[in-house]
Amino acid sequence: MGDHHLTPPAAHGTAVATAVDITSCGNFAVIGSSCGRVDAYNLQSGQHRGCYGNDGKAHGGAVRGVATDTLNQLTLSAGSDWLLKFWRFKTRKQEAQLKLHAAPASMMLHRDSGMLALALDDFTLLVVDMETRRIVRKFAGHHGNINDMASDTFSPDGRWLVTVAMDCTIRTWDLPSGFPVDCFLVAMAPVAVSLSPTGDFLATAHVDGLGVYLWTNRSLCGPVGLRPLAADYQPSEVTLPGVTADESERDGAAEAADDEYQSAEQLGAELVTLSLLPESRWKSLLHLDNIKVSHSRLEAGGRLFI
Repeated sequence: MGDHHLTPPAAHGTAVATAVDITSCGNFAVIGSSCGRVDAYNLQSGQHRGCYGNDGKAHGGAVRGVATDTLNQLTLSAGSDWLLKFWRFKTRKQEAQLKLHAAPASMMLHRDSGMLALALDDFTLLVVDMETRRIVRKFAGHHGNINDMASDTFSPDGRWLVTVAMDCTIRTWDLPSGFPVDCFLVAMAPVAVSLSPTGDFLATAHVDGLGVYLWTNRSLCGPVGLRPLAADYQPSEVTLPGVTADESERDGAAEAADDEYQSAEQLGAELVTLSLLPESRWKSLLHLDNIKVSHSRLEAGGRLFI
C-alpha cells in the first residue's frame, strides 16, 4: 500500500486522533479527533474522502469512538457531548442520534449481530441495536474505569460480552438474559482483553505485567452452570496463569518420580492380569498344555521333536 499520512484538509491546531476504525472491506479508514471532527480516508491512496457533519464537526466535543457496519452503509460515532450519532457512510449525512445519560469512554461494534457496546464514564455498559437504534441492554457492576472493549470481546455467537476494568475484575455478560454470568478478581488490574475467534481462549494484559495471560473457556470442556450472578455476589480472586511451576510443585513432581513402581492390581487368584505385560508373557498361555507335555517329557528323559 505504501506509507501515507492521513491528514484532514484544514489544520485544527493541536487536535489529535482519538478514535479510528477500518471498514470491513479494508479500503477506508474513519478517524475521529479531539476537536470533534470525523474524517474518512482511502487507505490505498491516502486521500481525504470527506468529513461528517455540515459545519465540519460531527460532535461538540472529543470523539470517543467510531465504527462502520459490515456493508459500509452506516457510520456510528460517539462523542464527549453525550451523543451517539448515526451517519450514512457514502453521503456522510446524519440520520439519527441517541442521547446518552453519561459521556462514553469507548465503544465497539459486533458487525455480525449489529450490536454496539458502549462503556460510559459512570462505569456502566450500554448495548445498542443498530437496526432499531435503541438501547436494548444496560449493565452495571464495575466500580472502576472500563479499560478495554476490543473489537472481539463479543463471543463468536454474539451472546456474551467480556469487559475488564480498573476494579481488577473480568466480567462476562449474557446479552439474551441481560445478566452477568461470570466474574472473578485478579491481583493486577487488566488493561486489555481479547477473545479467540472460536471463543475457547481469552487473552488479557495487566498493569505492571509484561506478558499476555491466556484463560480457557471451561464451558467448552464440559457442562458448566451459567446462572445469573446474584446482586450481592462477591467475586473470588483467581491466580494469574503462569508458565513456570512453583517450588512446591517442582518438589512434589520430583518426589512422585522417585516413588517405587507398583505392579498393576491382579483381578483374581486364578487369573493373570495381562495389562502392562510384554507379549511373550501372555502369548504362551495359549499353548500352556503343550508346554506342560514338553516339560514332562524332559523330566522323563524323552526326546523333543518338531
